Amino acid sequence: MVEAPRQLEYADCSPGDFEQVLAAMPSMDKLVAGKTGQIEVEMNSRLQSPGAKPIEVGRPEMLGTLSRKTDAAGIAMLMAYKQSDSSVTMAGGMAVLRIRQRLLYAYLFHKYESPHTVVWLQKNLGPWSDSILASNR
Repeated sequence: MVEAPRQLEYADCSPGDFEQVLAAMPSMDKLVAGKTGQIEVEMNSRLQSPGAKPIEVGRPEMLGTLSRKTDAAGIAMLMAYKQSDSSVTMAGGMAVLRIRQRLLYAYLFHKYESPHTVVWLQKNLGPWSDSILASNR
């Protein structure tokens, strides 16, 4: 999934602004943790189909930086999801991209099975980010 952050989709993002965003990434766990309720509400509103049960979203655990380039950076996190009696831990990669003076987020998720899942994220999020950047030059 790729999205423009709400309230910033029409704001210019200079190289300096992008560096400020990246400097704030170490505290991203606090930001994301504060928004888990919002994430949960949004997911449940999109999954409203007959028989769908609500999903609970756990507090994310930030794993650190996967990559960092001039106009792109990637971070990894683990997040737990629970629906009824079933729960799953997902490994998520988030790329922060600066494209044509705009800030974009790209998300890549995979069911966490072992530390190799995070390696898979790193191998796939970087090239995906590079491809998005190259396609928008």
